[in-house]
Amino acid sequence: IFFRMAQRHSPVLAICFTLWCLSLSTAGLVVLPHTVQFVEQEDPQLKPHALWESQAAEDKWYGDVAAFWDDRAAAVGNMIEEGPSRNSVPDLQESLEFLQEFFPQGRQGRRALDVGAGIGRAAKGLLLKLVWTVDLVDQSAAFTRAAKGALGPQGLHRSASAPLNPGGEYYMMRVQDFVPKPAAYDLISLHWMALYLSDQDLLQLLTTLKGALKPNGLLFLKDSLAPDDADQAVLDDSRILRTAKFYKGLLQRAGLHVVKHGHQTLEPLLHTNRVGLFLAGSDKVHYIPDPEDPNVLLPLMGTDSHTGEHYHSLSNLWNSDASVKDWEDKNVKYWNERQANVNNPEIAAVDLRESDAFLKPAFPGGQRWTRRGLDLGAGVGRVSQGVLLNYVYTVDLVDTGAHFLREAKRRLSTRNLHGKYIQSSVQDASIDANTYDLVCLQYTALYIPDDELIGVLRKASAGLKPGGIIFVKDNLPINPAKFQVNRDSGLNIFRTEPHYNWLYKSAGLKIIARQQQQEWIPDANPVLMWQLKPE
Repeated sequence: IFFRMAQRHSPVLAICFTLWCLSLSTAGLVVLPHTVQFVEQEDPQLKPHALWESQAAEDKWYGDVAAFWDDRAAAVGNMIEEGPSRNSVPDLQESLEFLQEFFPQGRQGRRALDVGAGIGRAAKGLLLKLVWTVDLVDQSAAFTRAAKGALGPQGLHRSASAPLNPGGEYYMMRVQDFVPKPAAYDLISLHWMALYLSDQDLLQLLTTLKGALKPNGLLFLKDSLAPDDADQAVLDDSRILRTAKFYKGLLQRAGLHVVKHGHQTLEPLLHTNRVGLFLAGSDKVHYIPDPEDPNVLLPLMGTDSHTGEHYHSLSNLWNSDASVKDWEDKNVKYWNERQANVNNPEIAAVDLRESDAFLKPAFPGGQRWTRRGLDLGAGVGRVSQGVLLNYVYTVDLVDTGAHFLREAKRRLSTRNLHGKYIQSSVQDASIDANTYDLVCLQYTALYIPDDELIGVLRKASAGLKPGGIIFVKDNLPINPAKFQVNRDSGLNIFRTEPHYNWLYKSAGLKIIARQQQQEWIPDANPVLMWQLKPE
């Protein structure tokens, strides 16, 4: 067993403590090797083995932990697990940088829970920079009083002279005994707390805390780690150091999915032991291959441009038939309330010119009269009129809005004599096989959930004649690494380019050409165009 006594004891005490623990092990009270059986097996159904084989040993462990903290004064320097008190600020800054991307656009309305909060060091220096209110749990009466003093009493509004934590609750009890309200928190923090709990108690706590997360809520765990190559857990002065793999296993067993994982990166190293940071949520994270390296997987995550909410899983968007229907119903309502005209004609003209130039090389002249096109999500026929009928003789138009199709038919009546005007959602539209030379989805895919979009693309692929192409044009998010959910034009999603590439591959399509729109609105979301063919 490897023991670290850094900065707490002299070498003589370290040797004595080592001999004492070894004597307990031979007496059957400490059974550290059992943890290896769980660490080395990735079966999520396995339960972690307890580090203690008797209740008496576990009670003694918790008694020693309580005595250790009872002897500590309520001061910042005594709350630091690794290194001197000057580490507090960089430690909290590191945690803030790790979490910030998941909590954009201010704190208003958000609530966090600080488990093992101590004197409120993390609540004040970290959590209240991300949320509006923090509830704190700690078993020490002295620490709880200090936290209230630092953060202020409950029920007051925030102002220059008001407390930092209006409405915050303070629970003085063991974290093992705390029962949180269900679906109450956007963020739950275990900041150097897990190392004082037995495996079974930590597993039970994580399972309980999972139920306290709001939809899209996240649990943050930061703690000292045993070396990755450790063949067993490491006992360190009434603390248990687990490997990163072991922590991931515990989170998984509690029904939580790791969203982000990292190690302490500050230079020079401020901690005696290596420190792990884990962020986990209730919903499974979706991964897609990196287009530049298929062996690398990229997480599909995004933000809501209106509320600032972070989506760490696509399940948060379309996790049930009801949520998909709600998404679609909101868009039908939005478009049914729109007038049948073209907004911003000058911008629309620029948009059509770029689409036309992108498609021109794919359709040599002289054969237009033999070709047929399909405009999915056609609206008033803007793209059919300005682009598609330059390359095909006939276009069939699909849209949910009867008033849009009436306007489209009026616009195209003399140019599209044999075209069909089909009132249907794009998802439900029937597409005849081997019929079309060109299928268009211009600013249509953004309104369709992933699984349904894959289905639409497969139907479109089957509807192509030999040599036919699918043309997709859509907005990309400002942040190229995260999708963007928008609520200002119905309910839609600006996907990243790797996200689209994954959808195309899932639909059995290959990209034969791509181009970003060159002339566009300054500072607007980028727009990308693709030409696709069946693989």
